Amino acid sequence: MYEVQVPENRVADFDAQTLEAKAGTAQSLAKALAEFGSTKVLYKVDQSVNLFGESITLGSSQPMVTGTRMAGTGQAVNSITYQQVGLIVNLAANPLPPDAPRKVPDTQVDFRLSVLAESGVELAPGVKASATRTVELSHSETPKFGRACVLLNVSATGDGAKAPPTAYVVRYVFSETKP
Repeated sequence: MYEVQVPENRVADFDAQTLEAKAGTAQSLAKALAEFGSTKVLYKVDQSVNLFGESITLGSSQPMVTGTRMAGTGQAVNSITYQQVGLIVNLAANPLPPDAPRKVPDTQVDFRLSVLAESGVELAPGVKASATRTVELSHSETPKFGRACVLLNVSATGDGAKAPPTAYVVRYVFSETKP
């Protein structure tokens, strides 16, 4: 899962199909994303999964400033709370009937991401409030083993902040394993 700061004038060029063509490896996708703007890897998962039902949860508790007050000495004192953030991946498929013409079932892939982002709201001089962004990406497909797939979401703050739109991009690959 990647986070990319995309300039507004490049948002129209940012699409999953074009990125998927460049996503043969995680490194080649990261290089393609970097052409758009500042890119960072949020989560990397490499594990075997069961297409018929699997859930992966990665997360942490992150501090966020919820308020600021001025002490009698003129020093800013921040109020901090902790917010749960992370990534949840869910996979689900139904077995095919024995006489089905294909051998691979359609698989529902769901990604749910929660991250802290700067909100653009200034609590005190030099102290900006945090916001929690939640992104859900869902897709149903017949897995194409060995081929990288890309899902993405581009979001922008609606609070008048000057921050560029932020894209969340997930690359995943199904690999067939034999018992």
